[in-house]
Amino acid sequence: AMVSSTTKSPRRPSLRKAREPWKTTPTALLRPPALPVPATVALAGYREDMRDWRAVTPDQWKAELGRAKGAEITRVCTAVALGTLQATLQGYTVGTQTLECYHLGNPQSVPAPPPAPALPRPRTGATTRIHCAEGLHPLDALAMLEDTARGTQLGLLVCVPEGDPRALQPSFAGGPRQSQLWTRTTMAQAAQGLAHSLHRPLDQLLDREGGVAVTTGVSLLRDPPTEGFAWRAQPVGFDVLTISLPRHPKITADGQYGSLEEKAVVADRLRLAMVVAASRGIQVLAMAPPGCGDGCHHPYLEVADQLRKLTQDLDGHLDAVVVASDDPAHTGDWFMRFGSSFCYGRPPLDMGDPTRGLLLAAR
Repeated sequence: AMVSSTTKSPRRPSLRKAREPWKTTPTALLRPPALPVPATVALAGYREDMRDWRAVTPDQWKAELGRAKGAEITRVCTAVALGTLQATLQGYTVGTQTLECYHLGNPQSVPAPPPAPALPRPRTGATTRIHCAEGLHPLDALAMLEDTARGTQLGLLVCVPEGDPRALQPSFAGGPRQSQLWTRTTMAQAAQGLAHSLHRPLDQLLDREGGVAVTTGVSLLRDPPTEGFAWRAQPVGFDVLTISLPRHPKITADGQYGSLEEKAVVADRLRLAMVVAASRGIQVLAMAPPGCGDGCHHPYLEVADQLRKLTQDLDGHLDAVVVASDDPAHTGDWFMRFGSSFCYGRPPLDMGDPTRGLLLAAR
């Protein structure tokens, strides 16, 4: 059949839109979510979920966390993380300001196996400061530093137990405090296709090779659970460096490593992570006390002393090393002793209380 010259030809898809896929909405968020969080909530379907989990207010999240028990807490944390992922695709609103987040998406992971890269000489007069922060999550320590010194390149060191199949996979079973990396940041995007990005299984890189998984371009979008996961007016960008540590090394009665081999493994992996951070231009490296919680049980004073020695060895290559923890077990005398050993070194075993004098000061 002949086609009339007046017949309109089908419009070709815009090449510009094809090159800018972030400007197309994967799924229209048509309805507000139902509270309490239903059992059907799942992180895997965040691109198809039509419920707008971004719209839940901080007061509503606080009420949900106060009411939820058992498995309900896991569902609440999953819904918060789902809203964070939706924000990476479609932005979020703080007051009257709408923030676009398409440029923050798709964090990338790369492997950093041993040996450690060579570092150039630090600039003349450069020193590395030491900070300790009790009752503060490492993410919030980074946010505070970003607020006071914008443009600083930030890094977060994450330590996972050896042999953990869920390492660097979103997990909410530990509740709102332990799942903050997944609920408040864009890290969950990097978990998709992680083995493909690292060119090997994660346990091979971390456990057998003793390497570091480096995830770049992660952004902090939310405030802590105590603030109802409120949206931040200004996202904070940082890199995540992940290593694995032995779960339960031998510990002597006087609080030292019972195996020199396990002690060397911890020192080597911490050193590699700090050298990799410095080689990638990270200026401030924050962490929770390594090996002290979240599935690991290490002699905490020995760990603090090892960190101090490593920081001294790398003096000037990093601007600051920050140890922060909001773990209820890391308060009072425990954190004072850790901070004293980190700042000044572990005292000889025959000495008294190592917390005498001025503690938790910056060097």
